[in-house]
Amino acid sequence: MIGSRLATLPRLLANVVRSIPAIFWAILFVVLVGPGPRAGALTLTLYTAAYLAKFFYEILESVDREHVNSLKVMGLSGLTLASALYAHTRRQVVSSILFMLEYNVRTATIIGFVGAGGVGYYILHYMSLLDYPAVITFIAVTTLFVIAIDTLSYLVRARV
Repeated sequence: MIGSRLATLPRLLANVVRSIPAIFWAILFVVLVGPGPRAGALTLTLYTAAYLAKFFYEILESVDREHVNSLKVMGLSGLTLASALYAHTRRQVVSSILFMLEYNVRTATIIGFVGAGGVGYYILHYMSLLDYPAVITFIAVTTLFVIAIDTLSYLVRARV
C-alpha cells in the first residue's frame, strides 16, 4: 500500500508531462535554453522519460500478483525481486525502449520546426530555400531510419 502511495506523485508527474505535446515542450526549452540541439535533447529526454515511466508501470502492473507473491515467499526482495521481475518482463521493457527510440527519430523532424534542432531544422531550412529535392531526401532518410529501427526492434525482440 505504501508503494502505491509513493508511486502516485511520479505517476501524476509523468501524466502531466505526457499530456502536453512534445512540440510545446520544445518551444518551452527553446525559450529557456535557446534554439538548437540542447533544447531538442531536453525535450526528447523529458518526453521519453515520461512515456517510459508509463510503459514500465503498466508492464509491472500487468505482472500476475501470484507471481510477485511467489517470488516474495521465496525470500526475494529489493534488487533481487526487481531482477526477477525484469527477467519476467524483459521483452516488454525492450520493446518499449525501442519504440521510444523510433518515436524520438520521428519527433526530431517536428521539433526542429520550432528551433529545437533535429532533422526538422534542416527540412524547414531547405523548404525556405525552395530546395525540395533536399527536403524529400531528409524525409526519405528519416523514413528509412524509422523502418530500420522497426526492423531492429523486431530482431531484438525475437532474441529476448
